[in-house]
Amino acid sequence: MGLGRQKFTVLKVGEFAQETGAVYYGGSPMAITQTGTLRNAKYAQLASAKSDATATTYVGIAYNTSTVDADTYGGKSTFLAGACVVTMSKMLANTNNSVLNVQGTAGQSGDDYPYDTTLTWNEADLLFVGHTGKWVNVNPASGKPAFGTVLEVGTDSITVLLYGGTNAVY
Repeated sequence: MGLGRQKFTVLKVGEFAQETGAVYYGGSPMAITQTGTLRNAKYAQLASAKSDATATTYVGIAYNTSTVDADTYGGKSTFLAGACVVTMSKMLANTNNSVLNVQGTAGQSGDDYPYDTTLTWNEADLLFVGHTGKWVNVNPASGKPAFGTVLEVGTDSITVLLYGGTNAVY
């Protein structure tokens, strides 16, 4: 799971249908489609005119991976809505304590980082929804809003403050 389990005052929302073929990880930005299903948020769909059939609206971050949600009753998805502080990472399988996961969380099938690991991350970086559906610290287009701020950068994780929605670019 790509999302640390320590959270502070956050609303967990569940029982949403997952869009067919949706791929996301714990901590990925999530959006709701015009048909009411959840999918990974991508910059192009968020920036679309709401009259466009592919347009989506940001709702929060994924609580589990899409493979875990697909295995739940009815394939229902869960996301965290509202402002929160979370640690995002890739939760590798822990075999005989040979791999230490952030906060000791167990691994999940189909997991990956919910943020772009090819970028250099620093404290105070702003979070933006990227073109591939992962968090990035480079604004995809001038003047687009930020969704959070990086509080701490770990070896294989980032701890972030998510605003709970979009916010002005500072």
